[in-house]
Amino acid sequence: MAARAEEGRARPPRDAPDPARAWWTDGRRASRVARIAAVPDLDCERCGACCRAQPPFGGGVFVRLGPADLARLLPAEAARLVVAAPDGRRALPLAHAPGGHQVCAALRGRIGAAVACEVYPRRPDACRGLERGSDACRLAREEAGLA
Repeated sequence: MAARAEEGRARPPRDAPDPARAWWTDGRRASRVARIAAVPDLDCERCGACCRAQPPFGGGVFVRLGPADLARLLPAEAARLVVAAPDGRRALPLAHAPGGHQVCAALRGRIGAAVACEVYPRRPDACRGLERGSDACRLAREEAGLA
């Protein structure tokens, strides 16, 4: 009987969005991506939006670090920047930036003006994965008021 009841249920179409990714596809987010897709010149050194934290702040941790990330950092950088996250893993913490924002502790400068990552050549994999001009980049710019 349960199988028969299951057969009678309407199934979502095959091209239905994955519920886990619905925040990318809902009307509000989709229209935001479309609005900011027209930004032709994205200069990372005048932006920094991807380094700006959005609430919730996760215990003051911004970027969790894996073994490869830790191995890339110089010893002096690791000693100055790396902290223990609440879950026991190592991480780059949040810091207060001009304008009252919380940003990655490795970010120098002012978001939207002139910024630089102190560890850019050795940045964590999470940062390496965010590509300039990607949807995540453009949404971060919108959140920071730079779109």
